[in-house]
Amino acid sequence: MKTYVSTFVILNEQKGNKQLIASKEKSNQMMCMRQKKNLR
Repeated sequence: MKTYVSTFVILNEQKGNKQLIASKEKSNQMMCMRQKKNLR
């Protein structure tokens, strides 16, 4: 049972990390868009 729980936790952490990275990339893209608008 221990190994099962630990792998489950790892999978959840990986999912969370992917979501964090995705949200960071989205915010970066938003910042880039804002900067481009400001340059015009």
